[in-house]
Amino acid sequence: MRFMLELAQASGQDSPVSMSLVAQRTQLSRPYLDQLAMALRHAALIRARSGRKGGYVLARPADKILLLEIVEAAIGTVAITDCVDGPAKCVRSPLCACRGIWVRINDRIRAALAEYTLADLARESTALEQSAAALVPAIKLPARSRAAASLPRT
Repeated sequence: MRFMLELAQASGQDSPVSMSLVAQRTQLSRPYLDQLAMALRHAALIRARSGRKGGYVLARPADKILLLEIVEAAIGTVAITDCVDGPAKCVRSPLCACRGIWVRINDRIRAALAEYTLADLARESTALEQSAAALVPAIKLPARSRAAASLPRT
């Protein structure tokens, strides 16, 4: 999700985002991001641009990419238990009182992810960054601290 968020936030610049920059900003390992990029490309969510100034860009506008698409490209079908994805995967499914609950919970998770787009997430991220910037005023350190200035010179 953070990988896609980086691309969405850079999408207005119309220039590809390098994998090293994504790794630095997201603090995710390069090998993991490479695997993720392959899955996201296969799902037609991102495109790679080669060359010296190459990198990755969104394949569609951020407001046309559902969070559900991103999650399912990365991990496959959302299923909190094996039996949710297919009752035949568990011998207890036909008589399991829990399966109905798992299915309802899973449906709600999928619905929530399908309700939000990558653009929604980017707006939320921008709002949080602006709030954080307002709460933490910029602190300017003097060129030389007072403590250092009061020390006798030798």
